[in-house]
Amino acid sequence: MAAAAQKILGNQEARESAKNFFADADASRAGTTDEIPSALKAGKSVSIVGGNAFAYDYKVTAQLIALTKQCIKLLGASIAHEKDIQDAAWEVMKEPGIDADDRFKSFAGLLEEALKSTTFITNNYAVRLVEPITSATIGPVRIRMSNDIAAEFAASDVPLRIVTDGGQGSLKDGKITASLTPICWEVDLRATARRGEYLAKRMVNISLSLIRLVSLKAPITPGLPPYGSTEPDPFVAPQMERAHIRKRENGISWGGLELSRRYEIDKNIADRLSEKEFQASVALIFEPKNKSIGERVARGLHWMARARQSVDPAERFLLAFTAIEALLSADSVTAPVVDTVARRTGTILALSPKDRQDIFQDIKSLYTTRSDLVHRGIAEVSDSDARRLEYFTDSIYSKVIGGTNLETACTEFHKSLDQSGFGSEWPPANKQSPTASTA
Repeated sequence: MAAAAQKILGNQEARESAKNFFADADASRAGTTDEIPSALKAGKSVSIVGGNAFAYDYKVTAQLIALTKQCIKLLGASIAHEKDIQDAAWEVMKEPGIDADDRFKSFAGLLEEALKSTTFITNNYAVRLVEPITSATIGPVRIRMSNDIAAEFAASDVPLRIVTDGGQGSLKDGKITASLTPICWEVDLRATARRGEYLAKRMVNISLSLIRLVSLKAPITPGLPPYGSTEPDPFVAPQMERAHIRKRENGISWGGLELSRRYEIDKNIADRLSEKEFQASVALIFEPKNKSIGERVARGLHWMARARQSVDPAERFLLAFTAIEALLSADSVTAPVVDTVARRTGTILALSPKDRQDIFQDIKSLYTTRSDLVHRGIAEVSDSDARRLEYFTDSIYSKVIGGTNLETACTEFHKSLDQSGFGSEWPPANKQSPTASTA
């Protein structure tokens, strides 16, 4: 039995929740579809599965929610969608008279099937490939020419044709025509159907932040979006024009043309992305050990990208702080977050006590703005503060990825920062990462 099914079948709470749902759902079967109007008038909910109608009250709904919560807890909200779990629960109710244990096994099997490895392909609006580069790989995320993928489908038995001429997708004579941008994303993932795009975007966001960190160290980076610029959504076509009219006492003005800059992968950047050390670090980020530095880094890289994609400086500011705290905050909820994060930032980015104290005070000052925003709703965040925090975030992650072993437990990582906080070098010279990368 595969991993997802084992987690479900081996959990007693999930088993009990499922049996309760199965029993009451079975009792709610409608004899005929003619009963549905009266059931709806009586305030009941109705589900039709495989030609079978079920008319049920809040009790069945509550039991289904309880089962869903248990499954989300076991599988993870980032890969399992609640509606997909509920669809699986109703699916095993099609046939009456089935033993509850057998239904439970079928239910777990459906979830296992839903979580099988999938390749997610979609439009790419965030990265350009510069000739002669035709692809780039960052762990399970690939940036490819759509024509190359189209050729692969054309040579297969899959009834799908890909076009890159900007036309509309269609279904004709049993064959699907899909339209993609000339450069696309190809992401390997495991998620239920309704979570596929969400998880793919998280993984793409991680890869975009890694591309940024690599590009920042390159000697020439013409395609690097500058600090403070709004990056495009990686999957959605950017608005070329945000038209607006400004009316004033002395006249009117019109404007709004805005182009988002994309990352460019030329041979220089492609070579850096292909380096063995970098790929080793990427593997520890996309498939991290539990409670390791790599796990924290993966979370933060996503929030860094989300910050850069926001047009609102206050939102950029909050998301950038989320990225910093994802890496530097302690597991203990009682630890003083502000002082801890500010002190650890100084330790990472500076050596002398004075420089570390300056950074400590700088971060604490930015935290004051954050506190006003979060606790009082005062959205007075300047563009310069948002840019400054973005710079701190890039610098922190570049130093950590390039100078630590990402397999290290996060508690050990934090301990080393705290021990080095009084003027000694960090990371210690004898603890440099064997996977230190160009990031």
